[in-house]
Amino acid sequence: MNNKIKILVVDDHRLFAAGMSSVLRMLPRPVEVKEIYNGMQALTELERVGDYDIVMADIEMPSVSGIDLLIALKAREISTPLIIVSATEHTREVERALAAGARGYIPKSTAPDAMLSAVEKVLRGEIYLPNDLWSRLHTPSSTQIRRATVPPSDRRAPALSSRQHEILDLMESGKTNKQIAGVLGISQSTVKFHIAGLFRELNVRTRTECVHVARQLNVSSVSS
Repeated sequence: MNNKIKILVVDDHRLFAAGMSSVLRMLPRPVEVKEIYNGMQALTELERVGDYDIVMADIEMPSVSGIDLLIALKAREISTPLIIVSATEHTREVERALAAGARGYIPKSTAPDAMLSAVEKVLRGEIYLPNDLWSRLHTPSSTQIRRATVPPSDRRAPALSSRQHEILDLMESGKTNKQIAGVLGISQSTVKFHIAGLFRELNVRTRTECVHVARQLNVSSVSS
């Protein structure tokens, strides 16, 4: 493959974004890298320019995080593969990223050559995780430990729509109705309509209770 690939780097830490861009230019093929330092601006860029081959996005950014960006892209049916880049390796964050549609998860401690290999793998249509994260996700211990902390309940998890899952995940990350509407490209009235439906499905009255009950019933991650 000798065609030039276009990569969008999204990170609010400009120094790290510049360092990652420098590493990406070491790929063994022509590369065009653009840096953006805000998740919402990245969404605008991806809506405007449809030929990016891959996006590298920080999981923690003000206003619109990497996972929020994934949800927004999915809502707009933009299929550009996105790799989450993160300072954390918590299993729950990895699971949330993959559930939202991430094609890879790269810890910020990753060596440059490993990051380049990860990008190549995702460009081939595969999913990348470091070996230790694969091991942790494919052993039952983390899930069993997390579920062991949840009180037993006779309630069954409701069947939520994909939109309800998206809104629930954004609520869990602390987004307001206005912010959720901006991420998903829908009106605040539509957001309120779906939240009202979530309250009915989960039999709750507040957003905090909604998120808490969803976690107990294991329905707080974005559906695939």
